[in-house]
Amino acid sequence: MKPLIVRCGVFLRQPKFHRARKVVIAVVGTTVVLVGIAMVVLPGPAFLVIPLGLAILATEFLWARRWLKRARDLLPKRNKSSPH
Repeated sequence: MKPLIVRCGVFLRQPKFHRARKVVIAVVGTTVVLVGIAMVVLPGPAFLVIPLGLAILATEFLWARRWLKRARDLLPKRNKSSPH
């Protein structure tokens, strides 16, 4: 028997649930981004939460993928030979 999460994923990938899946991802992703924005002034890891929300949104929306890529490009490149 498959785990519940796998069965739900297969169920939601059906064409008739595409719009509902998109709405759920939009609501969850937007909520996470808004919580991250609130954490800019409130205590919390805003620099982790906002990209997480964008990553959630990027699973369905091209504009979020672009924003996430732009945010990644702003981060300094890490040298693999560096000990830190």
